[in-house]
Amino acid sequence: MRKSFVDESSDDEEDDSPYLPDDVFTIIVLGARKSGKTSFINRLHSNTFSLSYTPTLCMEARHNVQLGDVRADIWEFPPNICWLYNEIRPVKSDAVIILFNSDETDSFENGIDLWKTIRDRVNVHSTPELWVVDRGKAGMDTELCHPDRHFVVDSMTSEGFLDLSYDIRTALLRKL
Repeated sequence: MRKSFVDESSDDEEDDSPYLPDDVFTIIVLGARKSGKTSFINRLHSNTFSLSYTPTLCMEARHNVQLGDVRADIWEFPPNICWLYNEIRPVKSDAVIILFNSDETDSFENGIDLWKTIRDRVNVHSTPELWVVDRGKAGMDTELCHPDRHFVVDSMTSEGFLDLSYDIRTALLRKL
């Protein structure tokens, strides 16, 4: 129950709002090697960026990442885990973000192939929201994603991050 200090409602009244602050959504981030998945997640999680590169070797999770008034567990799926994922139990996902770098050859195609590999294992209860995020400078037109779900972000600045996090937040709240 939420209580506003401006209204005169009592503590005993139930809030009819479908949004519960305790809801935690699951977001899966996947993409080709060196597409910037870890940097992207760190930017969403703690608004930090590191110039050093350390390859992700296993599935990693950041819990209770705050995106406005929405909390999410963000799971990073590196390519080596995606290929093995059919052997792992299914995971409920509310959203999937496919990262690619338009400056790298085949980065987009590799990200889409990874999604095709695991999509049946993450669509357990409902179809997750899907975003395609370009971290390169070259830019790219894609027919596989609605233009409203295709974002270009830059880790060194906040360009694209605020719009993307707002769009994710809005879509997740609609799922309630």
